[in-house]
Amino acid sequence: MSTSVASVPLPSSSPAGDLHDRPDAELDLLPYGVICLDPEGTIVRYNRVEARFARLDRALVLGKPFFGVVAPCTATPEFEGRFRALVGDPNGPSKVTFPYVFNFRFGAQEVDVEIRRSRSPRHFYVCVGRRKFRANAVRSAPGAERPGIALAELAPEERRLGIVRDQVERRNVVVDAPFFEALQTALREPARAEEIGLAWGRRVAIDLETEAAESFDGALRELPIVTVLELVTRYVRTHGWGHLVVELDHAPAGLIGFHLERSILAEAAGASAAPRCGIVAGFLRAVLSHLAQRAMTVREIRCSAAGHEGCVFAATGGARTEELDRAAAQAGDLRSIAQALSRKE
Repeated sequence: MSTSVASVPLPSSSPAGDLHDRPDAELDLLPYGVICLDPEGTIVRYNRVEARFARLDRALVLGKPFFGVVAPCTATPEFEGRFRALVGDPNGPSKVTFPYVFNFRFGAQEVDVEIRRSRSPRHFYVCVGRRKFRANAVRSAPGAERPGIALAELAPEERRLGIVRDQVERRNVVVDAPFFEALQTALREPARAEEIGLAWGRRVAIDLETEAAESFDGALRELPIVTVLELVTRYVRTHGWGHLVVELDHAPAGLIGFHLERSILAEAAGASAAPRCGIVAGFLRAVLSHLAQRAMTVREIRCSAAGHEGCVFAATGGARTEELDRAAAQAGDLRSIAQALSRKE
């Protein structure tokens, strides 16, 4: 693999107090790893990005010693030594930044680390930005002889407890049609469904960033748009939501189309006069907003639950939401909506 720009960069400026004041839900949306340690090095907080890149379950690492158990490759003067020095000198610098290599059994990650003081004397924040990935651990790096712990070591009895994980240690649950039927009964309000999809899509975007970094050694925004869209459509397909196809014919008008065949949500809803795939619309909105780094709007303009052949979604910039809604109310296909949006320019 060739060197790339930072795949998951650290922020240029973000006071530790800001991190300490943020709830876990906000830390989960940050594009870099965050680990909060107490002065003894026990893990107090652990955000989603860090859990995803380390292939660990947050619930299983909280309360565990970071240096001695969860990440033994960091029990070195270069890492733990800097942490102990910062903790031991309350009048010292507010933060320390250095490069490091995290060694895991599944490979190595070249990272930038920033350890920051918090406004709370009992909390120190370790921020981790990934720069590069290697299929094999870098044995010459500090701590290489002690790779990070595997999830199976933290929870050896999981299978007996009915817990299933995929190849990258994410917990999976098989959900059948009756569940979706019940979900559709509960989500009669489109806004509620989209809100769920939006939260889901924001978290999936982190998984997609991880896949891009590990497979292509870069961030999603650095990859060709065709590659990125393939990652998105493959995620939808392999997770059983249906077959998603992207239409870029109307991109010059600022419109992206998505066709979803055999939507599980539409099938579970039965006959409906209104579109019923708001969760997918919210999901697409979150992922597209992440990629564009600006607000996007997605509307389901056709739904198989309403008798159409498939479900169709129209996406455009958030600043054009009202224009999209007006055009969608007057036209039921992407071409007509694109023409209406073009006339507004």
